[in-house]
Amino acid sequence: MIKRIYSLPQGFDPVDYHSGKIFAYYRAYGGKYDFCSFYSSDDAVIMLNSSNAVIYGKADRECAELISLLGAQSAECAVRIDIDGYSAHEVYLCCGKPFAAEKAEVKTEVAFGDVERVFSPSFPGIPADAYYTDLSHRVRHGVSKAFLYRDSFCELSFGAGGYSFLSAVCTAPESRGTGQMNRLLGSLDIGSDLAVICEKELLPFYEKIGMKKKRTYFRMTKDNA
Repeated sequence: MIKRIYSLPQGFDPVDYHSGKIFAYYRAYGGKYDFCSFYSSDDAVIMLNSSNAVIYGKADRECAELISLLGAQSAECAVRIDIDGYSAHEVYLCCGKPFAAEKAEVKTEVAFGDVERVFSPSFPGIPADAYYTDLSHRVRHGVSKAFLYRDSFCELSFGAGGYSFLSAVCTAPESRGTGQMNRLLGSLDIGSDLAVICEKELLPFYEKIGMKKKRTYFRMTKDNA
């Protein structure tokens, strides 16, 4: 039986992408807020954050029913699960140390205006102000970091399994193809390999800059979301 929990199970460790993401958000928010809530069964831990779910452990029919009941817009999991009214597709874990011919002067204090300018065209379905508020909170709690180089931006979301996971990797439309993101990622010196979850069309970019596809995960998206 799945139940809501207000603290993570004893011994819960961030050993991979899904457990790392759950652990990072728990560090940032704890278990008391409805917008970032946590659930567990005998074999799985589930997080729902702003209508996006993450499942770590054995994803079974009970997990699928919870995702549907909560009305999540999407769910991330190591395996494909069938959820009524959702479509599943593959996403890819890429890992490695990106290389850049020239190092960039990367900003680590990023103003809202810069995030809005770069982030909004790349993620039109996510309000930039809501994302920046969430990012700022996680940065204050030492969970995440933000990086900007010219018109390229990325977030170091959390560390898990020996990797530093990136998210919100984006470049303003007018500067795409100029090598800015390559220089940004190749200039990050954070003591561990980088990792990112990407869609199929972005695999060639990450492989080109020195990262390698390590494994396949799944994302289930609500139909007509």
